[in-house]
Amino acid sequence: MCRAWGIESVSIDPLGSISRQTSFEGFGSSIGGYQTRSTLLALGILLFPFLFGAIVTQLTHYAYAEEDQEEKCIPRTVPYKLPYLKSTIPFFFGGLGFFDYVSRFCSGRAVVRISFFRRDIYLISGAKNVAEFFRQTSLSTAPAYGIALQNCFGMAKKPASVYFADTSGSRSKPIQGSNVQPKNRVMYRTHESLSQGLLGTGLAPASDRFEQRLAESLKSLCVSDEWVTYPDFLSFMEGKLGTAIVGAVFGSVLLSQNPDFIRDLWVFDDAAMGLAKRLPALCMPNAYRARRRLLHSIKEWHAYATKSSSREDTAPDGDIDSLWGSRLMRERNRMLLDVEDQDRDSVASTDLGLIWAFGPSPLCRQGLTEKRSVTNVVPSSMTMIMHVLRDTALCSAIRRDLLDSIEPGPRLKFDCKKLEKQPLLLSTYAETLRFGVEIHVPRATPHKNLSIGKMLVPRDSLAIVNTWLAHNDPTVWNTKKDAFLLESFWAQRFLVDPMDPSSGPLIEQDRRQDSDKTAFEEKKEIRFSKVGLEGSWIPFGGGHHACPGRILAKRIMLLSCAMTLTLFDIDILAEEEALMYGSPRFGFGVRKPKGKVPFRLKRRIHLAVT
Repeated sequence: MCRAWGIESVSIDPLGSISRQTSFEGFGSSIGGYQTRSTLLALGILLFPFLFGAIVTQLTHYAYAEEDQEEKCIPRTVPYKLPYLKSTIPFFFGGLGFFDYVSRFCSGRAVVRISFFRRDIYLISGAKNVAEFFRQTSLSTAPAYGIALQNCFGMAKKPASVYFADTSGSRSKPIQGSNVQPKNRVMYRTHESLSQGLLGTGLAPASDRFEQRLAESLKSLCVSDEWVTYPDFLSFMEGKLGTAIVGAVFGSVLLSQNPDFIRDLWVFDDAAMGLAKRLPALCMPNAYRARRRLLHSIKEWHAYATKSSSREDTAPDGDIDSLWGSRLMRERNRMLLDVEDQDRDSVASTDLGLIWAFGPSPLCRQGLTEKRSVTNVVPSSMTMIMHVLRDTALCSAIRRDLLDSIEPGPRLKFDCKKLEKQPLLLSTYAETLRFGVEIHVPRATPHKNLSIGKMLVPRDSLAIVNTWLAHNDPTVWNTKKDAFLLESFWAQRFLVDPMDPSSGPLIEQDRRQDSDKTAFEEKKEIRFSKVGLEGSWIPFGGGHHACPGRILAKRIMLLSCAMTLTLFDIDILAEEEALMYGSPRFGFGVRKPKGKVPFRLKRRIHLAVT
């Protein structure tokens, strides 16, 4: 405060009394000094709300933490340091570090609240709580799906609004309180379509088509019994597996009309996190251009297939369609165009989402991250194969087991039912997903409050489960007294040995629940087990909304590993640093090696196990 060019200073002692002291500077005082003081005063006024907010926030959190939990139904808020923005930046950009911090705050709590700039989300943790959450019948995935379609896959606002408006859920019986016309129950109709096409009659034909396409692709490699070196294992698998997966479900017409489709898909995939965070085209023009090309390719494919379709395009098994790739895609196209406000542009966006998010759960059909995708199942398959190749004993054992699953015939073909009964191969597959899947599984509560572990999730809220928290819960998972830490890969983690009471995935393996226990223990055989892991092993989500592509994705991973190990000898040439795994897409994808993984391979002349 100025008095006749003087400055009055005000001080407050610890007891709250105020004292003033005024110093006078004559007319000749420095104008610059006055301007400096004015500037500091102005800055103080501008910064005061932020400083005050930060102080109040911290005091509130300290007080909140000391409460005697008088209101047990209200979830605690994860502490944050930035007022207004709250946990927005740490959640979207902090990745694993933020959730490592959250895991300590979650300890012993069924639900915690994470506050964002405009709204809150609720994080469910703990195996029992997650299992209870997935069993709820009043949950919807529509809001998360709508966000993904609009932000990531380029759907216009009007058709996307149909997804946001669908509060009826994906069960045959609408959620109580919803009032959606039957034709606009887009989530239920989508769920039924995909379940039939990927879990029902379409599963076996799709598996066979994938295996045939992958076998043809690997056979065509110009590789003999001499070593050939490649610069990166992931890029190699992207080309081979990506083409086989897309071709198996979406057909050859899409790829033949658009030879660069798979390449554009990987460009798009590299920028998926940025699109999810709503970064503008100015920040990543290549991603937006790739998306436009992908959408244009899909629309051209739809137009050509629609114009040329006839009953004769369907093969005798009733599933293969020479134009659409499968009956699933043909009938899905008609179903989506029947929904209000949907057009060819919006259906192209939806199919881009399905192509990108096809397989076990980062953006997906039934939520932002619940299905691993073409762009996730490929690195997961690569990770599985790499872990096997780096362990000589493991590789030899799996190759020996694979011999029993090879069917006689002119081309290499495996019996999937036999593959799915091999304990060591299944344990390696399950551990690959436990180790690598780091996704958020979202659900909305459109019509009523939700009670989880005596905690309340309010109506019209978004709740998530994080797979990393579930897959690294030290109160659940067996580490054999820290011999095999949860942040490391242990291929035998899911094996139960009747002669070893410390074996199995759980700290305390409950063998009483295992229906296969008696048969295996009588033979003294090691068995694969996921018994007791409900709410703990959740790479495909859970409950009614679990990924409908989970069985096909499992077969893709098993077949990819089986075929690669049977046909080739492979040496990983990467340095140890490159083989360390990072989490660049935490919450939206899977772990990948931090660097390129050069390798060499040669064709195995015979199937003898060495």
